[in-house]
Amino acid sequence: MAGVQQVPVHVEVALQPSCALEFSEIEQEVRRLIHGGGSTTIRDGPIDVSTSRVLSENVLTAKVTGLTDSGVDKVPFWHCDPCVHAFQLSPCGVEREVLDGDGDGEDVAAFDQWVLPAQELEGLWESLLLEDTIKAQLLDYATSALLFSDRQVSKHIISWNRVVLLHGPPGTGKTSLCKALAHKLAIRLGGRFQAAQLLEINAHSLFSKWFSESGKLVGRLFGHIAELAEDESTLVCILVDEVESLTTARSAAMSGNEPSDAVRVVNAVLTQIDSLRARDNVLVLTTSNVSKAIDLAFVDRADIKMLIGLPGVQARYSILQSCLAELMRTGIIDPPQHVPDCASELVRTALHTSCDMGVLAPARIGEGFIQLSYFGVLLFKTVGMSSATGCRVMSMGILLLQVAALAQGLSGRALRKLPFQAHAFFVHRSSTTLHHYLDALLQAVRTELQRRAQLETGSPV
Repeated sequence: MAGVQQVPVHVEVALQPSCALEFSEIEQEVRRLIHGGGSTTIRDGPIDVSTSRVLSENVLTAKVTGLTDSGVDKVPFWHCDPCVHAFQLSPCGVEREVLDGDGDGEDVAAFDQWVLPAQELEGLWESLLLEDTIKAQLLDYATSALLFSDRQVSKHIISWNRVVLLHGPPGTGKTSLCKALAHKLAIRLGGRFQAAQLLEINAHSLFSKWFSESGKLVGRLFGHIAELAEDESTLVCILVDEVESLTTARSAAMSGNEPSDAVRVVNAVLTQIDSLRARDNVLVLTTSNVSKAIDLAFVDRADIKMLIGLPGVQARYSILQSCLAELMRTGIIDPPQHVPDCASELVRTALHTSCDMGVLAPARIGEGFIQLSYFGVLLFKTVGMSSATGCRVMSMGILLLQVAALAQGLSGRALRKLPFQAHAFFVHRSSTTLHHYLDALLQAVRTELQRRAQLETGSPV
């Protein structure tokens, strides 16, 4: 539409393995479906392709993605400029390369390798619920890094290494985010690269007790990477986990606690990473659980250093809400009930009014119904909620918000274990209502926090 600023909307279309259609045919049909589908607004989520014979016969899934990551809730369809990414998922699983233990009986994992986009990584990006616009920033960074390479920007004038460092506490999703980013780039940059590979390296395994073998491993590993990168039509993503091991090994060697060739191995790794700078199709993704232990020589090489911290109350709410939705899908919570998402006016009001547990704590489950605090009643009045059904839905949101607020300090990994713990220890039946599951979830959080306190103090709390 003339004079109207268009908003790029990414549409990812996973094709059937048997699909032989040209990309242009898929793109044209998706555009027709979006602009003529009858919806006035475009949001993140699945696209119904059943009304299109072409798509229904050739497409596994189609979805709009990336709006929420950029802080956008919806886009009017007349502002929408669909960017269609059609791809086929690789059914090949992970392949593991190991280093022989030199007669010691132990093998050391050298790296894991995936062909991208990988079937086992599909949906991982959307499942990661992080604060702010972290995911959008990572996509923008990677896109700009490759653009600068394609435009042949002089690296002598403007420096970028295509090295990312994600650091933060364990369990916050750093490794998963790196894998999901590689998978997402393989989809988004499908028009730029004909193929994509992900290699995951555990830095700790590079500095095993066989330091002479570690040297061989580094050489073999980066030789393999160089072979892959020789094909400029292949995107090669390298994930180095526990990158702080570089510092640990070098420090130990400097203090005389490890063989001197450990220093040579560490320096060899850094030199090999530097050599990848000349490869425009290589992206290095690294993680660290111990920010203060990261080698400064490596930190200086990273273009972006991003903290992936513990989830805030809104992210905790969204994570637990997604878990409840999965339990409803499988019938463990029955009957299914709507739980308001974090975008709802009630949850926004509650978050902005107070996230203090002293305010939220009075909301609890009674005998088959929810007893709401005075604060909850005020919230209902604030958002104009009056119907009985609406009150029940919003009461679920208030109670889940209470659980999320109580779970402060838990990582995303720990949060996703809570629904299982709630069922195992407090539900005691194959299925139950949402009311009772939320009550069990609240007990599970309290128990988890108590047991963590016992671990720290070494005594009952």
